[in-house]
Amino acid sequence: MTFSTEVRGLREFQSLIDARDDVARFAVQAVNQATRDLRVDAAREIRQQINFPAGFVAPRNDRLAIIQKATPKEPVAIIRAAGRATSLSQFVTGAGGRGRGVAVNIRGSGVRRFQRAFIFRGRRISATTDARGGLVALRVRRGERLRASVAARQIDDGLYLLYGPSVAQVALSEDNTGVFRDLEEPGARLVERYFLRRLRSVGL
Repeated sequence: MTFSTEVRGLREFQSLIDARDDVARFAVQAVNQATRDLRVDAAREIRQQINFPAGFVAPRNDRLAIIQKATPKEPVAIIRAAGRATSLSQFVTGAGGRGRGVAVNIRGSGVRRFQRAFIFRGRRISATTDARGGLVALRVRRGERLRASVAARQIDDGLYLLYGPSVAQVALSEDNTGVFRDLEEPGARLVERYFLRRLRSVGL
């Protein structure tokens, strides 16, 4: 899932950008500076909505990363949100009392306990999943239907792996809403603000 920031907010200045190399360079710099800020804003908004661990969408990993910087030939910068499945183990919490099962807090607003869940360690599955200390698995009785209100993947008869939302799902959902959509207008304004600041610095 990608989010593009370009000179969309600078169309009224296009003739000036085309006429002067230094102004074209200002536009590119404005896009890149705005994109860095937008990545930070997107990370903050995503963690406000979903209780991802600290550092989960930090710049040092690829879950929310700038994968393309703007250049004079291509004045577009791109932020990509990873679509890898997120194991429910990322949301496991020590809260919720003692007893069997696994307690998780997905949205930061309350703990839910899956009574028959347990931590499953399957290396082949974990390699393609954002997991922490194994994956959360849930076993259901023969003939019983899975009633988990989270995403699940069946890996054996009556055995399911449980998942929370991926970063990409929070950034842009199937109904075309999400953090990336919320940041489109603020992003255009931010590009314009940085661009005008550079123009003023040279007296334009």
